[in-house]
Amino acid sequence: MSEERDLEGSDHLVEGAEPVESEVGEALSGEGAEWTGLEERRGGGPDPYEEARQRWDNLDAGCRSGLEAALSVAAGANPGVAAKLRLMALDRALAAAGTMQAAATGQNIDWTILAAIGIRETGFLNIRESQNPAGMGRGVFQIDIGANPSVTEGQAMNFVWATDWAIAKLTSNRASLSAAFPQMSQSDLTAAMIATWNHGLAGVSTNLRNGVSVDQGTTNGNYSANVLNLQKCF
Repeated sequence: MSEERDLEGSDHLVEGAEPVESEVGEALSGEGAEWTGLEERRGGGPDPYEEARQRWDNLDAGCRSGLEAALSVAAGANPGVAAKLRLMALDRALAAAGTMQAAATGQNIDWTILAAIGIRETGFLNIRESQNPAGMGRGVFQIDIGANPSVTEGQAMNFVWATDWAIAKLTSNRASLSAAFPQMSQSDLTAAMIATWNHGLAGVSTNLRNGVSVDQGTTNGNYSANVLNLQKCF
């Protein structure tokens, strides 16, 4: 459950989200192609990405860092295009906030953690795992249906169902960590809980027993740190 995500256009949007415009999609890193439309814009006229750049600059610095780490764009892409692509992922999460807030009500978890995980995992797109053709991650949160055989592909790809399942899974992992490591601070417990989404409860527990970072063994070695930065976007 996760890899750094290359931003790309997709039909697999959470309800209420906007699709990626085709001209922006040409700047994506899938094939490393450069966006040739930039030259046409330089001849004059308003910058179509000025609003995105301004909004990007107004984000919390931690949020910007989190989005940059989680969502890659083509090298040399126009900064305005890069900003717009990353902001679209954030907007997809914001559009689904109500569902996540409802699922988190009465639970010992902030809905923004789930929103941040969705951005880290998929750019908040409802997709099958794309970085690894043999991978079993499904849906916005990339629920691993191989490691969790009781979950069907249809359930993992159903955003409402997946949200409830993810909240329950994270809550259960948090309770297990708290019981096993009662000396942990609340902030450290939260980071460890987040890391379990990528590295598993057993993997994170081993890290804690060995006195190493909870992110050791996670994708890019930064999973919880990245998600905590992304949480600052909300």
